[in-house]
Amino acid sequence: MGLQMPSSADILALAKERIAIKRGPSPAVIKTYTADELADWIPEDDYFRFDEPSQSYLVYWGGYEYAVDLDRITSPLALLGWVAHLGEKKWELSSSSQIARFVTSVCKRQGWDLWDAT
Repeated sequence: MGLQMPSSADILALAKERIAIKRGPSPAVIKTYTADELADWIPEDDYFRFDEPSQSYLVYWGGYEYAVDLDRITSPLALLGWVAHLGEKKWELSSSSQIARFVTSVCKRQGWDLWDAT
């Protein structure tokens, strides 16, 4: 059986739980959080993972599985193209921090030094 995407109700319940923790000492203080902030609190494995058998990253930022084949990311320039492609999507669960974690993961898997400016 494959990975099951959490239901919207499960995601909302987790978000409410995390918001309650972040509220602070006074129950009267209620802060709203953006989707980006909520995404930072939920482990990245809930949003993308690397599937060894298919050699693909499976991205769930749009509420469904979206595959990015590793054999299509053969150079840092190709990765930049994928960053642009994913960044253009209007997925509710995507954020700059999610894309940064994706880039870091791809670079690590491909053996690229992310911080090498040469």
